[in-house]
Amino acid sequence: MTKTEPATAIFSGWDKQQKEQELSARQSLQKACQQLAKLKVDIVTINYDGYGDSGTLDDPVALRNKKPVKLRRRLNDLLLETAESLLPGGWENNEGACGEIVLNIKERRLTREHNWRVTEYEHEEEELLL
Repeated sequence: MTKTEPATAIFSGWDKQQKEQELSARQSLQKACQQLAKLKVDIVTINYDGYGDSGTLDDPVALRNKKPVKLRRRLNDLLLETAESLLPGGWENNEGACGEIVLNIKERRLTREHNWRVTEYEHEEEELLL
C-alpha cells in the first residue's frame, strides 16, 4: 500500500458522491420541468450570492410569455434545493461567488452563469536612499 492510495480513495469517494448528487439533481429537475410545463412556464431563473461563509439563493422567478407565474411552495423549494446542489463547492466562502441559474423548460436545459470573486494584489516596492 502506497501513501497515495488513501488520498486516491478519498477523491474517488468524493467523485462518486458528486456524480450521485448530479444524477439526483437531474432527476429532480426533470420532475420540476414536468410540473412547470403543465403551468406553461417558459423560463425559470434563480439568482444566488455568497461570501463570508454564507450564501443565499433568491426565490425562483418563473415566466410564462415574459409574465411572472406564482409557484407553489413545494415546487419553489424543490427548485431551490436542486439549484443549491448544483453550485460549485465553496461558492459561499471568503470572497464568494454570485450568479444566475436559468432553466429553459421547453429545451429542458439548465444554464449556470457563475462568477467567482477574487481578491487581487499588485505588489509595488520603492526604495529611498537616505
